[in-house]
This record gives sequence, C-alpha cells and structure tokens, in this order.
Amino acid sequence: MYYQYEVTFSAYVLKPGEKLILNTVVVVLLSLLMLGIFSYLPRFILRVTERIFWFYYGVDDKLAVGMGNSTLWADLQPDIRL
Repeated sequence: MYYQYEVTFSAYVLKPGEKLILNTVVVVLLSLLMLGIFSYLPRFILRVTERIFWFYYGVDDKLAVGMGNSTLWADLQPDIRL
C-alpha cells in the first residue's frame, strides 16, 4: 500500500527531505479532515434530521414546505448586528 501511495504522489522520485515534507503535509491534512469529521459530522447529521422532521411536520399543523414566509432561510444566515 505504501508503494501505491509513493507511485500515486510521485514520492519515489523525491529526496528524503522532500519525502518528509510531503508525508508531513499529507498526515496533517488527513488529521485535520478526521478531526473535522468526528467533531462536526454528528452535529450536522442531527441538525439535518431536525430540519427534515420540521419540513415534514411543519408548524401549526401546516406543512412547512407550503409556507411562504418560512424562517428556515433566516436560521441559516449568520446573525450580523451592527
């Protein structure tokens, strides 16, 4: 598997110092990706699930999809107050 990694990223033609830099960048990027997935994905899935149920069941016994003045878009916008 390491050979396939070296061939894909052309690391086999690099000098040892360059390989170290490339491998460090790859490890850091993969670590940040995994951190982001484990930190934010569960919250994101929960929020999406809540919104799907809100769309389906609606507010005041009406479907939220049919409502013209839905506050969903306003909830997604950042709250900027000057």
